[in-house]
Amino acid sequence: MTVELVWYYQNNEIDSPLSINEGNTYTIILKNIGDTTAYNVGFYLKEGTIDPLVEIGTAPNVVYPSTNGTLVDLQNILTWGETAGLGYTIYQGSYTDTFDHNTGNSSLNVIPLRVGSTNTDELIPNEEVTLQVSIDAPLGSIGRMYLNLEVRYTSV
Repeated sequence: MTVELVWYYQNNEIDSPLSINEGNTYTIILKNIGDTTAYNVGFYLKEGTIDPLVEIGTAPNVVYPSTNGTLVDLQNILTWGETAGLGYTIYQGSYTDTFDHNTGNSSLNVIPLRVGSTNTDELIPNEEVTLQVSIDAPLGSIGRMYLNLEVRYTSV
């Protein structure tokens, strides 16, 4: 009995970093393909991880590191999120949440899933939810950023 959450973009499983461009909105799907309900599902941002094999050129999916450094990226996006209209935003139905230094900045402080069908913060087996994400940066600030959108949940 396990929970297995999988991300999809344009009907393809996301198994390597998804590149999103500033100013655009992307529709992604989160699906529980396991046989157990995921409870208390929530989202948070984490410093991007870089595959060490990239450094020697053997990684099957090339992971490009940030030009600014992954910790700088995380701190920048959380700081931008404190200004209306900027930052990394997640849209769940009629709900709009932006990650900042107080919201979605760690596994202890998540943005809750709000659109589960049974209970809003749960994903039952084979359930999928559609979310949208976007990044809006201050003028001339973005360059390349490298972040991980993580999912926290509990199971019984």
